Amino acid sequence: MLVSGLAMLMLAPDPSVLVAPRKAFEECLADVEASHKKDDTPPRGYASAVDMACKGQEAMLVKALVDFDVANGTKRAEAKDYATMDIEDYRDRAKMRYEDYWELDRKKGSPSEPPQQVAAATPDSD
Repeated sequence: MLVSGLAMLMLAPDPSVLVAPRKAFEECLADVEASHKKDDTPPRGYASAVDMACKGQEAMLVKALVDFDVANGTKRAEAKDYATMDIEDYRDRAKMRYEDYWELDRKKGSPSEPPQQVAAATPDSD
């Protein structure tokens, strides 16, 4: 029993094969985000750009994810579906992060919009 368990562990695919392609895709998306922040691109323009960006890194990551899942016993078609969902998640998170930046962080540094001040509460006098 112990021997068969060790054999299974030795045959299991190494998850570290996902590190480099995942990092390359994340870094590419981060570069796209930084570029669009610098250009002050509105969220809609950024969303279109991020959907088209990093196709080479995406392909490498999809291949790595599919190969890893197939090596773990997942059917190839199912592994491709999982990889597609992962890529969509990365892009959706990038869009949400950019929208947050656009709506919150970007305004903090904008001299044209002074911070809103809340009037102090005054006690009612009768």
